[in-house]
Amino acid sequence: MSRNPETSSGRLFTDLIQEASMRYGNWSPNQQMKVGGYSLIVVRPGLMCGAQVGDYGKLNRETAEFEKDGSIYDEDFLPELKIKENHDVEEQQPEDEFIVVSREGKTQGFDADFTAAYPGIASSHIKGRWSFGRGRGAVVVLHKPVEKMIKDRSMLLPKLIDTLKDRALVTSVFECGMFALLLTQKAEQLSDAAVGLNLLEKVGSGLNGTWNHYTSSGVWRCGGEEGKSIFYPLYSLRQPKVQRPRWKRMLGLRGSPEVQDEDDDEFEAYQPPWNVLDDDGNEIPTSDGEDEDEGEDREDNTRELN
Repeated sequence: MSRNPETSSGRLFTDLIQEASMRYGNWSPNQQMKVGGYSLIVVRPGLMCGAQVGDYGKLNRETAEFEKDGSIYDEDFLPELKIKENHDVEEQQPEDEFIVVSREGKTQGFDADFTAAYPGIASSHIKGRWSFGRGRGAVVVLHKPVEKMIKDRSMLLPKLIDTLKDRALVTSVFECGMFALLLTQKAEQLSDAAVGLNLLEKVGSGLNGTWNHYTSSGVWRCGGEEGKSIFYPLYSLRQPKVQRPRWKRMLGLRGSPEVQDEDDDEFEAYQPPWNVLDDDGNEIPTSDGEDEDEGEDREDNTRELN
């Protein structure tokens, strides 16, 4: 079945960034506009309001969008835990920049030839240049991002295991005023890409600037040049631990994450609901033609025989 190219690109971008950083990327970040002292969420066509800290639900297997079932900060969610009072959302210190580069991306320098061809990028305050192999690649560049997360989550999460079974919990969200996203295309040779941000004078309480970008094969998406918006390009998802057979990864199915945080042993990084993707963003058929559910049935039958 053919898929919408934009949908495929969004899912592939999400997948590449998740693999590199254990965080989920939004190919079309929703934005919060500041209008007359009030905030207004602006959602691009086809995009739901993005995930916020404390939301729980699942990722849509086709679109990679987070589908919210509720929030742990809802008044009727386990009121006996007093979550809002004891585990409210807290902000981390802002970072000057935050960059994620997908696997196979290699940092390149700004040599004389490139500087002469793209002086606006080479002279930027914040800049980067990368090369990628024949496969697809992805980059996230955030300026002055602030990560918001659940306060003292290691004390709270063990109490949510039963309630959030089979659901993903948004444990942190990056918000920023300026972002740049790259998704490269398939290339016969290496893909070369670079981006630069020239910062201008302050506008109100924020910054504005100009993005300059180049790619030999791919698409850059940038935002925030006017300094009037807040974007949500990255977020983290965790779920109660589930057991996954090791053979699943060999069949092209998602397996248990390799990296675990030590502060919440009962939860693990949420794994994407789709199987391994090809360079077009489509799921690769499993090696024996079985889907995940059939594979689970097969393992259950094997246990009974043993």
